[in-house]
Amino acid sequence: HSLIGAWREGKKPSHMSELVEAIDPFPPVESLQSVLELGCGFSPYAADLKQLGYNYYGLDSADVAIVEMRQRGFTAVRMDYEREFFFDVNVILAAHFLEHVKDARDVLKRMRANLLPDGKLVLVLPDDTDLYNPEHYWFFKEESLCRMVQQAGFEILRSATRFIVPKENFIYVLAQRKG
Repeated sequence: HSLIGAWREGKKPSHMSELVEAIDPFPPVESLQSVLELGCGFSPYAADLKQLGYNYYGLDSADVAIVEMRQRGFTAVRMDYEREFFFDVNVILAAHFLEHVKDARDVLKRMRANLLPDGKLVLVLPDDTDLYNPEHYWFFKEESLCRMVQQAGFEILRSATRFIVPKENFIYVLAQRKG
């Protein structure tokens, strides 16, 4: 897709370009049609994913995020992902999400249950460089995150750690649902 080519060439810098660079190849829309973003907030990814042809669904527990996403023309649902979420999708994107949930292992298992066979999981989160963020329940290194993802029933396709902002690195993981 020409949009992904533009990101690769640095002609369209964005959060999406960081993601594409870190986990290239990004799951192609030809075979994967729906993407669910957990903890979407005011998603910097939604417009690019929709432009690529994905059916985008945002999920957040904050009313203000849902209102904003809907005003921007995206499908967004208020749901408490610490309890249950029910979607059958091809891709789950969880950017700066997993470190904020109390039971990351359980949420990863539920992510797997919500993915269609051969579905992809895309994670972006800070590593353990900044241990003082009071909103984070979890602090990962790339290896420990990948191990937890595998234990939840995923195969790691690609992982990378990148220095993006001062004080912390970001971990990117692309995984596929097993079984």
